[in-house]
Amino acid sequence: MGWWIPVEYWGAAFANDPNVTEAVKKEIQDTLNGYAILGVVQADVSSLGAMSFYSKSKISQSFTLKYENEDGKVIDVPPLKNVPNNVSLFLQQLTPILAAAMGNMGQNFNFIVYDDVDADNKRLLDPYKKGKLLLNFTASLPDSSTTISANAVIETPLDSFHRARICPNGKPAHVSWRFCPWSGEALK
Repeated sequence: MGWWIPVEYWGAAFANDPNVTEAVKKEIQDTLNGYAILGVVQADVSSLGAMSFYSKSKISQSFTLKYENEDGKVIDVPPLKNVPNNVSLFLQQLTPILAAAMGNMGQNFNFIVYDDVDADNKRLLDPYKKGKLLLNFTASLPDSSTTISANAVIETPLDSFHRARICPNGKPAHVSWRFCPWSGEALK
């Protein structure tokens, strides 16, 4: 499972929280600005549903992230080798929160940090622009030389960062849709 956490998430998460001061919100924003974070949990699941979770080092060997921009160009997005201390400290604080909310799965979320700025100093993984994050997980089957692979796609723009839109028939419209798929009418 992969959870992309763009820096905008934190602004939305704390927007209406009276317990988080403006100074703390700014500090979080300043700390995470310029980085993309992916929470990853990978496990082998037995036929009875028991999970054997992968360590962060094992995930680092078996997980890749690519980004497909709106022009269809696919680029590799390598993880940062040296994560700044303030970013690491912030992410360490998330583990107990996730563990309390999700149990063993939350305890085994591993955070991978990426540089969110390209060589031209432009935002790489923008939740407001059309594109796709392409996640690939691989694993070797126990007692076998067979490798299996699982893929996931996170399409952007992210609906959660936009005003909700509704098709004429009352069904929700994805932010990337220009026309209602049921009626064919242009969306505003």
